[in-house]
Amino acid sequence: VYKRQFHYRLVNNLNSVITYVDDSEGEDMDKQYIKGQALALRGWAYFDLARLYQQTYAIAKDMPGVPIYTEPTVDGTQGKPRGTLEETYQQILSDLTTAESMLEGFVRSSSYPNVFDQTVVQGVLSQVYQVMNNWAKSEEYAKKVLAVYPLTTAEEYANGFNDHLTKSWIWRIKQTEEQNMGDYSPFAMWYNGDRKCWTFAGFILSDQFVDLFDEDDIRFKQFENWSTGSGQTKKEFWISHKFRDNEDCRGSMVVMRSDEMLLNAAEACAHQGKDTEAKALLWQLQDLRNAKRTEASGDELIEAILKERRKELYGEGFSLFDMLRTQKGLER
Repeated sequence: VYKRQFHYRLVNNLNSVITYVDDSEGEDMDKQYIKGQALALRGWAYFDLARLYQQTYAIAKDMPGVPIYTEPTVDGTQGKPRGTLEETYQQILSDLTTAESMLEGFVRSSSYPNVFDQTVVQGVLSQVYQVMNNWAKSEEYAKKVLAVYPLTTAEEYANGFNDHLTKSWIWRIKQTEEQNMGDYSPFAMWYNGDRKCWTFAGFILSDQFVDLFDEDDIRFKQFENWSTGSGQTKKEFWISHKFRDNEDCRGSMVVMRSDEMLLNAAEACAHQGKDTEAKALLWQLQDLRNAKRTEASGDELIEAILKERRKELYGEGFSLFDMLRTQKGLER
């Protein structure tokens, strides 16, 4: 029950902040930043709900959305009508665009990289407009973020994803000893290694996915072929070292990084018929990964960009949402 109510409990708490922060003690600018962060997080929560509980915007904007709560309630669960998905997205855009202006000038501490600042809001707006097929706006907001954050270097990618100080990480979660409730961290499920850290070694890749990569691609070099059993019972499979524990048996987690924004911008350009610019953006990433440059155009270029998203962002939580918004099936 708690998992089903997570977003609504979060929204209800945020509504209390939004409603009462102006009357609290403190500096006006601090209160503005707090309210901006609360609006941003509420917009993200409704965006998550919309993607999880309804078909994608392009085919479902007139279908039922989710109940919208903008004022605090006793327990946040009193029933409200669902309205349309279009109304849900208008609430999402209202919250995020208001938050963007309110967070102008806010600088977050490196100790709290999970906090929304203006660039995180702009990154989420690029995602929202992408789902809405508003390609000009998705491109605009992705480029706002790219102007601030560099791409992930080959060395950073090869080192494994566990450091919240990685310069390309826009929105990230710093993992601390106090936050570890058991088995060190989520890396206990992702990490495939032989060090002192406990691991289930459960991050397995399909052969078809591995075949998408050139052998000289630095991302391919993070794969390793393992085997179990012998003789007729021998089985071979691919594992990935993309996610690794650090020396303290935990690792920080990335939620958004600049490479996603570059792919957002490239896809948006391709959908607008700006193939030359789309390829120039895509080549920046492919050159960094030592991958072959894409030469396709038109619809084939869009498909190539989507394939590059799979290769670059695997394990980071994008594949399901990409399949939903592009209405593509899952091959089992």
